[in-house]
Order: sequence, then C-alpha cells, then structure tokens
Amino acid sequence: MVVALSANDVVNRVKLDSDPRKVSTSVNTVAWLEEVVSIPASSSIGFWLSYVDPVEINVPTPAMSLTTPVRSTDWLLNTASDGSGSNSLTTVGSLNITMFAESAVASLFNGSGVTAYVNKFQIRGFSVQGKPHRQIQTDNTSSQSVYGLRDMVLSNDMWRVRSFMQDLSQMYLDDAFEPHERVDFSFVNEFDSMLIPQVGDLVRLVNEPSQINSVFSISGVRHDVQLAAGLEHRVTYRGEYFANRNWLILDHLTYGKLDSGRTLAL
Repeated sequence: MVVALSANDVVNRVKLDSDPRKVSTSVNTVAWLEEVVSIPASSSIGFWLSYVDPVEINVPTPAMSLTTPVRSTDWLLNTASDGSGSNSLTTVGSLNITMFAESAVASLFNGSGVTAYVNKFQIRGFSVQGKPHRQIQTDNTSSQSVYGLRDMVLSNDMWRVRSFMQDLSQMYLDDAFEPHERVDFSFVNEFDSMLIPQVGDLVRLVNEPSQINSVFSISGVRHDVQLAAGLEHRVTYRGEYFANRNWLILDHLTYGKLDSGRTLAL
C-alpha cells in the first residue's frame, strides 16, 4: 500500500465554454440555388447544396425535419433564363434528391424538347441555429494563493442554460481545489476477490501503521502477470479519497436513492 498526497491535480479555476444551438420554431428556407442554371432538352443536371443560417447566410447551419422540394412551389423550370417566359416546363420535369443533416444532393431532369432554365430551387426545413456564445468562470482565490493558478477548461455545445453551467463549474471546483488523498494498493494471487473491484467502485481501506480507515473510489486498475518464478498475478488499484457530497450513485444500496436527500450530478 502506497499513500500519496499531491497537488498535481489541483484545480482552482474552472472555465466552461459553449456555443449552443436551438431548433427554429418555424420552417425556414435552408438552401437554395442563387444562380440560374440551364438543363438541355431530355437531360438532367446534378448539384450539391449546403444548408445555411436563414439570417446569416454565410454561416453553415444544420437542419432537421426537411421537406422534399415541391414542384411549382420550391422549384420551377422556365422557358427563359430571366424568368419572363412560361413555367410550363415544370410539369414535365422531375426531381431526385437526397437530404442529409448539413447538405443535400439533387438531380433535376428536363423532360421537354427545349432547354429549360431553373429560375427557382429551394429546400425548406427547421434550421438548427447557433445561439450566443456562453462562458462561465468560477475561481477559488484561497486555493490560488496557496497553489498558484491552475485552470480547467471544458467545452460542450450541449450546455445551453447558464445556471446549469454555473452549478457544474462549481461542482468541479469543489471537487478539486485541494489535493486529494490517493492510495495505491495491490493484491497478488488473491483469486477471485482481486478480480471483483472495478473502476468507480467504493472500497474501505484499513491500515493501522498509516492510520487509514476511509472509503476510497477506485480510479485505476493495472494487471501484471509474471511467470519467471511461477504464476504471479498482481493487481494494483488506484484509490482516491471519497468525500460523500450527497450525489446519486447508481446501483448503490444507500447512495442510489433520490428520496434520501441525494441530488443528481455529472
């Protein structure tokens, strides 16, 4: 058993960054042809379109619940390149399209005997638009004065609520602003008990010379097998001191009950 107390993993400033997105509540035009293209008689053309933000059209933006472009509503085939002719060619045209999350590939066929001009082509759907950048920073100044500034920077675009980010950063800070007691302990050829503990399990260690009698959480497992002097299978566990913070721990007889004063955490 090896006991260690190190400041290497101390964190006293937590920064959380997020560039969240939100699905639009209304249908948007998410992609379109900006130029007029021509299709020779009895021929087809193919093209790719990437979805963009309906407002900031230079910003690539995913979309969902896309609608297959409707003839005469979303695409037109005209007899004139400036659209001054007849859209009658639309009735003899056909469209094949495959739509993905961020782009679409389409093929338009002109079934008439004259050149057709695509004066309009658009794809509609619910745009997954970007929202303002969010950043939360939480500091522990007393820890910084002792150990110096030690940063943790995390980024996740799924974080959309500032109050949640604030609570999360505080949770990380509370867990790491001071050094954690760590214990490495090993078993040799203690089958089958040495194979039972897994990462995340809680174990109670008792060692009289070091005055250890506490609960530790297993954060690492290493197996070493030596055959030089017969089979020697050594398992070394890394344990971190477990401070009960009333968090929910799944499948635990006591800590796994939300109705006993425990709260959800990551």
